[in-house]
Amino acid sequence: MKEFFTYLAASLFLLAFTIAPVTGFDDIVQALKSGNATQLARQFDQSVDLNIAGKSQTCNPAQGEALLKDFFAQHPVKNFQVIHKGQSAGSEFLIGQLQTRTGNYRVTLYMKLIGNRQLIQDISFEEAG
Repeated sequence: MKEFFTYLAASLFLLAFTIAPVTGFDDIVQALKSGNATQLARQFDQSVDLNIAGKSQTCNPAQGEALLKDFFAQHPVKNFQVIHKGQSAGSEFLIGQLQTRTGNYRVTLYMKLIGNRQLIQDISFEEAG
């Protein structure tokens, strides 16, 4: 009987990790802190709405990565700080302050649960006043 409960507990523990959504906030924050477009693009869904300083477009991960590489090359990152993050109905969002050598940007992103991963649907870099 003791073996049964041990097996049951171990099974439930493993099941909890296999069905829990994978949140990429840590990876996203690290990518933003280092200006790593490739690492950030790994968190993109198949289509992402990207807004950089008022220029908005819908693109695939490769296009988004190229645009972000260009942005980070023009605006080398000094730091990124999370201001707020939250979740609602299977979606998550993050708001932060990106400090670059050329100015500060307010970053907002929206993620949606796809399969068992939270993937970026929308990311915006707006000049902070």
